[in-house]
Amino acid sequence: KKCCVPGCIESRGQRDRLPKPIEELFDLWLERIKPHNYEQLSREQIYNRFYVCDQHVTPNCFLPGSRKGLM
Repeated sequence: KKCCVPGCIESRGQRDRLPKPIEELFDLWLERIKPHNYEQLSREQIYNRFYVCDQHVTPNCFLPGSRKGLM
């Protein structure tokens, strides 16, 4: 799965999903990374298709006690 951050060429490493599309954090992540053609997709399609590589994520980006959900 390719990283959705424009200009990122990282091809290895961990990939994480964006926060669930019903949360305000989802909008914040989209506003900051602006993945290619995201405006043409539904929130659910974005959540299912786009991943962020570990180059753009720090440990404090995750829900406390979990590495499953980006904050």
